[in-house]
Amino acid sequence: FGSLGGSPGTDGHRELFGVKHKTYDALSLLSKHCWEDVFSFCDARGVVRLGATCASLADIARSQAVRQQQHVAMFGRPAPVAPPRAPLTQARPGAPPAALEQAAAKKGWAATCAS
Repeated sequence: FGSLGGSPGTDGHRELFGVKHKTYDALSLLSKHCWEDVFSFCDARGVVRLGATCASLADIARSQAVRQQQHVAMFGRPAPVAPPRAPLTQARPGAPPAALEQAAAKKGWAATCAS
């Protein structure tokens, strides 16, 4: 993996200390479930380091299952479930005046309903 130095080539090989080595995708070596088990034995720093080795392990490191395991290890309890985010009603900066007026109207209507 990338932690050994050298960079992957386009031909499926990477050169390490002047010797070409065949590169493998992490998920072709172990299934996602097995990698999640490996991550469960790592601390937060280990998860980051292992996730930095290749794109497929980075995806697993950012997965909800690994994040929950790390939260339990760090805080002793599962992470609280975040409420779903409301859709964005504000117009982007630099938007045309009509879009700004429409966003202001929606915001005003929401404030009226809340009072």
